Amino acid sequence: MKISLIRFPLLVAVFLLAFPALAQSPAEPSSATAVEVENLLETLKDDAKREAFVADLEAMVAANRQLQAETEKSVGVLVLEKVSEKMDTIGIELAGLAKEIGNIPKILTSVQSFFIDSENRGDWLLLLGQLVLILAVGDFCRADNKTFVAPVSCFD
Repeated sequence: MKISLIRFPLLVAVFLLAFPALAQSPAEPSSATAVEVENLLETLKDDAKREAFVADLEAMVAANRQLQAETEKSVGVLVLEKVSEKMDTIGIELAGLAKEIGNIPKILTSVQSFFIDSENRGDWLLLLGQLVLILAVGDFCRADNKTFVAPVSCFD
């Protein structure tokens, strides 16, 4: 039994398209309408339409194979992608750090000009004195009061 050169690619294309469909579980059986079958028959009878149909099927098969090759990445490729992403993140963070280190002279100049003003210096000294007083009172309340007859509680 001889298979003609035109029928063989069509037969191969039909089998290539049929095997994935057979592997899937059918949700609902579908039937082709008479119009669809007539259109397919008309396409297969006309040489130009059949050649275009076969070319479309071959393009679909090639695209499907390329898609499968892209989705089936090896472990090495996945590891390299993750390492590359982490290195990009680290690079961005290091660039931000370098930018902030570059701002240190500006910050020091700003602080120096702030403390040159005597009014600002007086306000900061007042705040520093209040902070020392708060810490001393807190330490006193927390301290073990062995020298007193009755323990002192600051918050009762």
